[in-house]
Amino acid sequence: MLGKSLLASFAGNWEVQYLNGVLETKCGKLRQGRRHLEQSVNLNPSSAASHAALALVLAQLKDLPEAKEQMQKALALGDSSGEVKRTLSKLPQYLDGAGSEH
Repeated sequence: MLGKSLLASFAGNWEVQYLNGVLETKCGKLRQGRRHLEQSVNLNPSSAASHAALALVLAQLKDLPEAKEQMQKALALGDSSGEVKRTLSKLPQYLDGAGSEH
């Protein structure tokens, strides 16, 4: 989503990876979003927002065990801005009926 040169210039910046992951996800590019959010989490494991956004993408991709793990990490890290709670509040729509799709 972000320009390739910008992304390449800031590949080691967790915030750039986070923002790109969120943008990719909002545009329906879930696998690309997942990749950027995983990079964000790797670069800054203490980012509750990155863990929460990754949990949401993983739930959309039906990787529920990993989504739950990321959700737990996000909650454990806490968030004073409320962003994590807003993101995680979207999870139930992806978790409801997930076991009945096979």
